[in-house]
Amino acid sequence: MQGIVLLGVFLRAVPFVREKGLSDDELFAAVGKALEKYFGRRGAKVVEANIAAVKRGFHEVREIDFARLATAVSA
Repeated sequence: MQGIVLLGVFLRAVPFVREKGLSDDELFAAVGKALEKYFGRRGAKVVEANIAAVKRGFHEVREIDFARLATAVSA
């Protein structure tokens, strides 16, 4: 599932989602369609768990300010 979480992180980081003007609902509907195609034969719970993992990666990723971190470590 780590790869599925990284899909959410990727979708948050790349500019094409914003450039296309996709809402979160539109984005996750498209992702859900692809996951249904890939995981659908394993059942709805598997598809739902993967969609939830993508959403968590998308919403919970945080940018790290390495310059600030280096300053704090060297202090």
